[in-house]
Amino acid sequence: MEETFDVIVVGAGIIGTCTAYHCQKIGLKTLLLEKFQLGHWNGSSHGKSRITRYAHTDAPYIPIVDDAFKQIDDLERKRGEKLWKKTGLMWFGSPKEIENISDHLVKANLAHDVLDSNQMKAKFSQFDYDHSWKALFDPMGGVIFVEKWHEAFQDEFKKLGGLILENQAVSDFSESNGVTSVRTTTRVFHSKKLIFTVGTWLQSMIPEITQMAQVRPERMAVTYWRPKDIKDVPKFTMDQFPVFIVHNAETGDDGYGLPCRDYPDAIKFCDHYGEPFNVWDGEKPPSPKNVSNPGEHLEKHIPLLDGTKPAYLDRCKYTMSIDKHYVIDFHPTNRNVLIGGCMSGSGFKVAPGIGRVLAHMAAGKELPYDMSFFSLKRFEKSHL
Repeated sequence: MEETFDVIVVGAGIIGTCTAYHCQKIGLKTLLLEKFQLGHWNGSSHGKSRITRYAHTDAPYIPIVDDAFKQIDDLERKRGEKLWKKTGLMWFGSPKEIENISDHLVKANLAHDVLDSNQMKAKFSQFDYDHSWKALFDPMGGVIFVEKWHEAFQDEFKKLGGLILENQAVSDFSESNGVTSVRTTTRVFHSKKLIFTVGTWLQSMIPEITQMAQVRPERMAVTYWRPKDIKDVPKFTMDQFPVFIVHNAETGDDGYGLPCRDYPDAIKFCDHYGEPFNVWDGEKPPSPKNVSNPGEHLEKHIPLLDGTKPAYLDRCKYTMSIDKHYVIDFHPTNRNVLIGGCMSGSGFKVAPGIGRVLAHMAAGKELPYDMSFFSLKRFEKSHL
């Protein structure tokens, strides 16, 4: 059985889901294909919590985040449910980095505070960073309710007439006379535009992009940590504790954390980067260093938590470009194929915005904001 669509989106993680929703919303007949069952844990869109924030080290992210915030606000009103929890974000780093982030927020007219060690402690007593650190507080930081975002966007997509098919692994694709044929293990579909939002499987689906952007899949240990005293659990709930990022090039510390949600008695705190792996390899245990590093940091800087051993351990897979920024572009030799990839472990919060952008690209519409920072052209320049 062969069917024809305006757009086929391959990969039903949060990026693909939002992309399919926006394609259907602007009138494109859209099919969303998923290799596994919906809700699987083989990529980077599972679990219960992610961070949202305006604060970024690079200004081009801010308009996408702003778009996502507005979309989620509209969706909450439409559906009558909460899709995230505002907790504020604490970003701990070197004075130079905090100044850089603050400059971007000032230019975007976004409220925030820059804090010294004493001010950090006064705002959230759970943290203990000395005077060599600075912090930035972003009041719009918060916890994304992962499962609710998936449910909301997939539900709205289907209400608009979109089709989602699970267990449809794409084996290959080809183009003839402007029509792209997509073959899965059981069926063949046709479309005018094909969008890949496949996470770590970008390596196998479009190897030429992998070479150009030097794409590197990474396997992450997602670690959760309990308080040493069970009585201190309330100090780490979403009502009492912020989402936070630690990035200090001078010390080598690099991680992110969220209050209790995935598990009721433990916060999430993980290294931001993992170890490279091959997508064709089977599952392997996480790197011991990937597990122990976060605990060592917590013992020093959040002493109420037990950093000797994680209370829970999950897994996640990231896709990194060589410069650790997204790849949002057309295929370099085929304008009917688009890529939304290399989200580097930070793409969930911007998925509604990225989805809108990819849909506009597929429809030939003007983009809502400048996306040149994320184009493949940056890699061409680097090889001149």
